[in-house]
Amino acid sequence: MAIFNDAGSVITAKAKLTIISSDAKMTDDLVVHLKFDESSGSTASNSGSSSEKGSFYDDYGDDSEEPIGASGLIGKAVEINGLDSDNYTFGLIPNYPKITENGTVSIWFNTPGIDGENAVILRNGSAISIQSENQFQITISNNTDGEPVLGCQISAGPNVINIQDTEPLALDEWVHAALSVDGGQLRLYKNGKLVGVTDYLDRINGSTQDWIAIGASVTVIEEEGEEPYYAMDEANAAMFSGLIDDLAIWHVARSADEIASIYEKGVAGEDVTKASVTIPDFVEPGAAADPEISVVRNEDGSLTVTFVGKLQSAP
Repeated sequence: MAIFNDAGSVITAKAKLTIISSDAKMTDDLVVHLKFDESSGSTASNSGSSSEKGSFYDDYGDDSEEPIGASGLIGKAVEINGLDSDNYTFGLIPNYPKITENGTVSIWFNTPGIDGENAVILRNGSAISIQSENQFQITISNNTDGEPVLGCQISAGPNVINIQDTEPLALDEWVHAALSVDGGQLRLYKNGKLVGVTDYLDRINGSTQDWIAIGASVTVIEEEGEEPYYAMDEANAAMFSGLIDDLAIWHVARSADEIASIYEKGVAGEDVTKASVTIPDFVEPGAAADPEISVVRNEDGSLTVTFVGKLQSAP
């Protein structure tokens, strides 16, 4: 897009028009919202627009009630694979409305650290790769200094797009993570602040595996004569250890101000629906002045152009 004014002109690398209703709410396009406020059981209700609940299983694929009912940042939370846990556990949303172009994923977590090179906080499917074409993941991995850092990935067309934080992750305290995609850029936020942004050319892929794994790398076990079931990936479990709270997915790219509001409300003990939507102020356009320009043909055939104002040019 080329933009002109009295100061000159500029050509942007990417531009996207977003229309925001004057009565927009944070619940608009909120397709998944797991508050994890249950006191017991093995399932977490979904207050988003989709009907899929979250379920928790042990490492054998059986229902697990152990994670439910922990003390959270916003009401209750789930605690998985902690030091006092009796079993290894993971969460799973068996299906969810896929992101087609615009989307945001938000989650709170609290971890003492990771055991191994990486841990899955949240992932669509068993892997994010060109072969799987699954949509997104939020992870913790060790940097070159052996320090845990936050990261996220999406698959778009033939590419896997990656952002990794450069600052070590704070341990044993609540951390907010969010990623957003808008059809051209992936953004990663930590505690309400932008960690990184990177471009991608193709639309985010549609996913070949329907589920979202919470707290571990999950695969489907298919054995002859038995119904397929979900289980931790024995080759690389990538287990998260700690607490998880207030998971939300939207089919809209939330702005930086909205992500900051989600963080601020969470610190105050309120869920994502209480955050503020950024509604730009309407600016009445000014009247455009009629240009003053004249063209005179000279006797030698040349032209003389006279105008009032400033000549604009693009670089």
